[in-house]
Amino acid sequence: MDSKKTILEARSKRNGIVFYSNKNPFICYEVYINEKGEIQKEQIPRGLSEIKDEDLSEAKYSEKMKVTEKRIKIAMAILGIISIFLTRKITIAFGLMYFAMIALKDLIYFTESSYQMKCGRMQDLARFHSAEHMVSNAYTKVQRIPTIEEIKKSSRFDRYCSSRIYINKILIFGMLSIVICLSGFVPVHIYIMLAAALLIFTVIQQKYNIFRFLQIFCTQKPTDKELKVAQEGIKFFEEMEEQTPSFFGGGGILLCFRHVDNDKE
Repeated sequence: MDSKKTILEARSKRNGIVFYSNKNPFICYEVYINEKGEIQKEQIPRGLSEIKDEDLSEAKYSEKMKVTEKRIKIAMAILGIISIFLTRKITIAFGLMYFAMIALKDLIYFTESSYQMKCGRMQDLARFHSAEHMVSNAYTKVQRIPTIEEIKKSSRFDRYCSSRIYINKILIFGMLSIVICLSGFVPVHIYIMLAAALLIFTVIQQKYNIFRFLQIFCTQKPTDKELKVAQEGIKFFEEMEEQTPSFFGGGGILLCFRHVDNDKE
C-alpha cells in the first residue's frame, strides 16, 4: 500500500519555492522565476540552496541584524523603565521585565517581517509563501498534482509553518507574563487555575497550532504566477522523488547531483 502523499518541508523565496525531499534530507527541489521570466527547476544539495539565497548573504544579514538589535535594545530599555518607575506592584514590574527578556525580541522580529511582507520589499516573498502553503495543502488533500483551481481553494495557513516558532513564543510567554502580573491581584486558587489553563493552552497550541490564522501577517494573496510556480514545483517534486532512492534504506554513499530543467511560463 502506497504511503500518503504529502510535503514534509518547504520554504518560500522571493522568486520561487523550495521543496525538500521526503526521502533524502540532503537534497531539495527549487522552482523559481529566472531573469527571463521563465520557470526554472533545479535539484541541488540542501546546503547549497540555503547558501545561495540572496536573503542569507552575510553582508545583508549582518547589516539588517544591527538595525534590528538596536531597536530591540531600545524597546527593552523603554519597557524596563516603565516596569521600574511606573508600576506600583512588584508583580507587574516582574511580568513586564520577564516579557522584555523572553518574548519582546521575537515580537519585534515578527512585526518587522510582517510589515515588510504586507507593505514593504518582501511582498513577493509573502505571495510565494502563500502559494507554498496552498499547494502543499491541496496536494495532501487530493493525493495527486492539484489543478490551479484546487490550489486556489486551499488554505494559505499551514500547521507546520516556521512562523509558528515566533507566534508560539509571543503568545505563550506573553500570556505567562500576564499571569505573572496578575499574581499580586487575584486569590491563590484563581492564580493556580490561570496557570493550569495556560499549561493546557501551551500543549494544545504546540501540537495543533490553533493560532495558525496569524500567518495572515506574513502571507499575501498569490497571483496566478505564484500558483503556477507552485504547481510546477509539485510536479517536479513528485517526478524527482520517484527517481530518488531513500537515504535511509540502502546504505552506502549517495552523491547529490544537480538537475536543471527549463520550462517557459
